[in-house]
Amino acid sequence: MASPAVLRIIFGDAYDSRKLHLPYGIPASVEELHVLIKTFFQLKEDFRMQYMDCDFNEFINLTSVSDIQNKSTLKIICNPILSPVEPCITLYTIDSFGETSATTCSEPETPVLSIASSCNDDTLYTSTPHSSPETLPSQLASWPKVFLIPKFTYEAEFELQQKSTEFETNGTYFNPGPKLKGVILDGLAQEMIKYTKYPKDYQCEEVAAALTRAHPCLGQLGSKTGFWGWKQSLKYKMQNFRTKLGRLGHPEIRVNSLKHKREGQGKAAANIKKPRKAEVNYIPLHPKGETTESLENERIALLSELKKRDNEVVIKEKMGKTFSHRRLEIVEQRPLIEDFVNRWPALFQESEAPVTEDAERDLATTVMGIYVIRSDGDQEPEDVGVVIEGIKVLSNLGSVIMGFVMLFGLIYALDLSFPDNLKYTFEFFQKVIMNLDGHKLNAKIQQLKIKLFA
Repeated sequence: MASPAVLRIIFGDAYDSRKLHLPYGIPASVEELHVLIKTFFQLKEDFRMQYMDCDFNEFINLTSVSDIQNKSTLKIICNPILSPVEPCITLYTIDSFGETSATTCSEPETPVLSIASSCNDDTLYTSTPHSSPETLPSQLASWPKVFLIPKFTYEAEFELQQKSTEFETNGTYFNPGPKLKGVILDGLAQEMIKYTKYPKDYQCEEVAAALTRAHPCLGQLGSKTGFWGWKQSLKYKMQNFRTKLGRLGHPEIRVNSLKHKREGQGKAAANIKKPRKAEVNYIPLHPKGETTESLENERIALLSELKKRDNEVVIKEKMGKTFSHRRLEIVEQRPLIEDFVNRWPALFQESEAPVTEDAERDLATTVMGIYVIRSDGDQEPEDVGVVIEGIKVLSNLGSVIMGFVMLFGLIYALDLSFPDNLKYTFEFFQKVIMNLDGHKLNAKIQQLKIKLFA
């Protein structure tokens, strides 16, 4: 184990400088040090680091950890985003279709380096202020690159501050009692559940590591990593949270209860329905004041609206309103594509291109794919579309590239698995190109990634 170290961190000017204790020594790379500083000081914006160079007696950009040692001085410089000359397009996820929309922004704000403020909440049940479930979707965003430890209750923060002082003085680790440990775990679980209700192993490990970096006194000498016990406790805490939410009827948990299992799936662990491809809004709550029955009436009314001309605004509003109802139907009932297209035709478009009998037969036996129709001697396709379970769900897409993009979106929208013969292709686009849940890569994908970015 590397020798403990301490660094002086300067924010802005010399009047705002702080100590950073590194009980496990200086990290092995600049990237690890960057994450550690961002987590420990709860920094919200990106930044670069400079170190005090002995030769020039000035701050120079840090490119290697070999340039610093115990008691070195680092300076944090915010990375400003310059306003573009032309308006920019910002893509963001909306909970109406589960897809993307765009807004135009002409003057994006320049970020200011900030440190999360303290919360003086002294309740023992939660550690961070949070919105009511009516205003929160099932999952607000994808798992963050850097998990920021929330502020706990006033009493917990006060006790942790005292123990941190003792740790800095004599290196004594702190083993919190059941009451304080419960407050810490509750606060971490409240923060984790904003991103996922079924955290993976690496996610629990990241949170446990972030906790011991933010509060080094909570490190555990008996484990190899220094936080193995916290990782296991987080897993049990999240299980307890899911149990409580299931009793309250939360749809994302209720869908996995025994009474909602199909015949032959008598175990609670059988066929767990949960996000597996970094989905956001997997099963959201119904809009405030709406029930399954009222949303079903909206779906029926939507079928009538489709028959009217120039009615896109009303259709879009009703599709957004019924998103939770549609999503629950997809995940819970797993309907056939043909039945789903008949119930939700607004999600698809009708095919108008003529298709030969041979092509129709081929399409009818296709489980999932992209079809291209060309006339003899014509290089440009007459039609490009998507077929799922033998049903043409999208047409007139213009190109195979657009067909792939739309197929990728439909896989998420309809909660489908990647096709077996193209599994690695889709995983590469998801985890490498789109950077969704890219922490654990298949060996083949990892090799391709290394070759591409070497």
